[in-house]
Amino acid sequence: MFRVVYGRASKFKYITQALSKINDEGYMELLEDGLRMWLMSPDKTSMAVVFLPSHSLDEYTVETPGVRMTVRVDELHRIVRRAGRNDILTLELDPGTQSIQVTLTDRKIGVSRTFALPLINMSGEEFRELKLQSTARFTMEASDLKLLVSDAKIVGDTVTLEAEEDVVKVRVQGEDKEYLWELRVGDPLLELHVDERAVASYSRGSLEIAAKPAGAADTVRVEFSTNYPLQLSFNLPGGEKMVVYIAPVVE
Repeated sequence: MFRVVYGRASKFKYITQALSKINDEGYMELLEDGLRMWLMSPDKTSMAVVFLPSHSLDEYTVETPGVRMTVRVDELHRIVRRAGRNDILTLELDPGTQSIQVTLTDRKIGVSRTFALPLINMSGEEFRELKLQSTARFTMEASDLKLLVSDAKIVGDTVTLEAEEDVVKVRVQGEDKEYLWELRVGDPLLELHVDERAVASYSRGSLEIAAKPAGAADTVRVEFSTNYPLQLSFNLPGGEKMVVYIAPVVE
């Protein structure tokens, strides 16, 4: 049995939206110190991990820490996207129906709506943390990441990042079109650290999906190396975290 209460339901839909675009199914794990969800795309090119620490939740009660479940993330998103600005999200296990009861409660008027999310099974793959060694790292406001992806969308399908000592160049090339944005500290980067020059290309479509949590995050930290997976870490206001990994496009 478990009970999870999250007071920012309308923000959580940005997270479930990204998850559901990567894969229809994912894993939910109830840890001692919080709730973790993770999944990988069918082609193994993208992976996303979400962690809601217990201190970011209004309530977190778990009888048996370590339990893993396989859930339909796309169905969870269809429910969560119904959340309004004042809604509180509650997740509870119903052992009788082998489903998660998903409740949206308006904190102002007290009206609740409950949906049943059937579990695929009461088990799931073990989570294995990726430990990447990046040579270039920068932080920017989440809104600037959304702008970058929107710009790239009108030019081409591959985004190339090139990091040097004091600048990150973002390039996109399309048929008779080209895009270049030079990112520097203060314009618009919040910080930049480059151990050695790094160049890598990534699917614009994957970046577009990965940028979905930007609607709920303040900042995003971007890390990569030459022809190496890209790591995007979103920090949400309540202490929640989401990390998305994207495999490079190697020609």
